[in-house]
Order: sequence, then structure tokens, then C-alpha cells
Amino acid sequence: MNITVLDLEQNQPSGTVIEIGAVACNLKSGRILNRYSTLVALNEVYDPDVQVLTGITPEMLKTAPCFPVAVAGFWSWFENNNTGHRLWSWGPDHWELKRQSLAAGFQPPKMHACNAKDIASFFRLAAGGPQKGGLANALNLFEVAAVGPRHRALPDAEDTAVLMCKLFKEAQTVFRIKELLRNG
Repeated sequence: MNITVLDLEQNQPSGTVIEIGAVACNLKSGRILNRYSTLVALNEVYDPDVQVLTGITPEMLKTAPCFPVAVAGFWSWFENNNTGHRLWSWGPDHWELKRQSLAAGFQPPKMHACNAKDIASFFRLAAGGPQKGGLANALNLFEVAAVGPRHRALPDAEDTAVLMCKLFKEAQTVFRIKELLRNG
């Protein structure tokens, strides 16, 4: 099964998207099939704490496409990735991008709610309950090495995809063992 994993970086306190990163991957093989990344121009005061966290500078955002252009590029990429309109993210980024797309006058592709997943909820379930920390904590808990810097959209999307692929493989193993025990 192929999925798209999305990550956003956002200005604060507005939540305006400043970076979109996504990967298409195959859950069974764990292979990354395609990547998408773009910065997004910002038309408001840039929070210096976000710059420290992400490393994204105001100069980088000045040369980036405006939100309507960036989001149109993302949704076009998404529709051409053979992922069955499955859009997953760590937290509610998939819903936030859809909301901001609509607010900007762009109609994202139709997605059934069951095809949009908050992967953080899978992590909480797999870890046995509420967990403190975010993606970095999940990567550590499941012994997955980060592929790039924290709080950049593309590396975070790829890390989330690798984590989901590992959880998927572990779940398949558990289901196989249960089936073997049932059939004796």
C-alpha cells in the first residue's frame, strides 16, 4: 500500500504555512517512492523563534513561491503519486493544509476521511498510551534514525514515513504470529 506523508512548518502564532514537505512511500517495502518540498513566501512578520527552531531565514522565504502557487504544486504532485489519495501526517498537518488551501481559494482533491491519518495517534497506540514528546521521541522509542534536521518539513515527513513503515512491518509480524498460534 502506497501512502503520502506530509509535514508542514508554520509561522507562529498565526499557523501560516512556511514550508511543505512530503514523501510518497510503500508501507510494505519501506521504500520512499518520491519527494516533494517547497518553502512558501510569508506576508506577515516572521517569528524569530520559528527561525531558530527551523533554520529557515526570512531571506529564504522571500524567494519562495506564494501560498497559492506552492499549494497547487503540492496537490498536483499528490494526485500523481499513485497513493490512492491517502494523506498521513504527524499530527493534524493534513487537515491544516486542506483548511489553508480552501481559505486561499484552492480546492484540494477529494479525500475520504479514512484516507487521512494522524500518525501521532498510531504512535500513542503502539506505545501503549499517551506519550510526551513528538516525532523525535517516537523515533527514539522505535529505534529509527532521523534522516535530517529536526523541524524541516521534508526530513520530518521522511522520518514519519520510515517510522510508519517500521510499525507496519512489526504489526504484520504480530498478525502472522497470532495466525500461526490460532492454526496451531
